[in-house]
Amino acid sequence: MTRSTSWKEYEGVFAGALAYLKTVGIETGIFGDIDLEDHRAWVTRVCESNGMGPLLPLWGLRHAGIAEEFVRLGFKAKIISIKEGILDRQMLGRDFTQDLIDEFKDRGVDPSGEAGEFHTVVTDGPIFSRPVDLIEKAPVIRDGYWFLDVACES
Repeated sequence: MTRSTSWKEYEGVFAGALAYLKTVGIETGIFGDIDLEDHRAWVTRVCESNGMGPLLPLWGLRHAGIAEEFVRLGFKAKIISIKEGILDRQMLGRDFTQDLIDEFKDRGVDPSGEAGEFHTVVTDGPIFSRPVDLIEKAPVIRDGYWFLDVACES
């Protein structure tokens, strides 16, 4: 189930995804929010109104510690979105590594991206049966964010 959406349509699309997940027996959504109360409240409201339980296992943890542990545990991710004016669009497609975390810290950017400075897609890690191979397409800008359009190889 893949669908592109705008911020205006996001909640409805998200609720539709939750409804689908319920049909296949999933009853809890796991979210990576750390300390943005508005995000926590939104996730809780939307999940509960759609019969899902929200779980936020990273809530209240140290931002840099989470990012560093992610890399140390062997997970791989790529930057697929950046907030214009905070990071340069040349960051799109970069691997999320300890060097990048250090670069973010030196620049005063939250290494977890908690304030929306950047977003990643996880492509591999110890719990994956195989890596996700991404096909990188052209960057696009929407609502003050650069996005790297990607697709998965079959």
